[in-house]
Amino acid sequence: GVLKPIIKLAASFGKEDVQRAASLALYNISGNESSHLPMIMNFAPASLISLCNCKDASTRQYGIMTMSNLSANINARIHITKGGGLQAVIVLLSDNELDCKRYACICLTNMSN
Repeated sequence: GVLKPIIKLAASFGKEDVQRAASLALYNISGNESSHLPMIMNFAPASLISLCNCKDASTRQYGIMTMSNLSANINARIHITKGGGLQAVIVLLSDNELDCKRYACICLTNMSN
């Protein structure tokens, strides 16, 4: 499948443009609920947590947007929150970028349902 290579690209530290593109791709894929569990099984949460800590604001935003989508799924939510996702969301609540804060609020709402 396509998930493993994209998740690997998302972990391309030092290559901001590659990470940004991979994080956008993961966000688009996460819009389809049938992709949620395959993303979880391919270790997407760890990559998303890393993306949420990137210097690039767009990459952080796409990472938290993806995590928000996945957190709407109860099965995925468990993996994300237990895997450190909750801590990443809390950090983004204090981000300099308004959109990162906004999606962190949405993600936190999804995690609490």
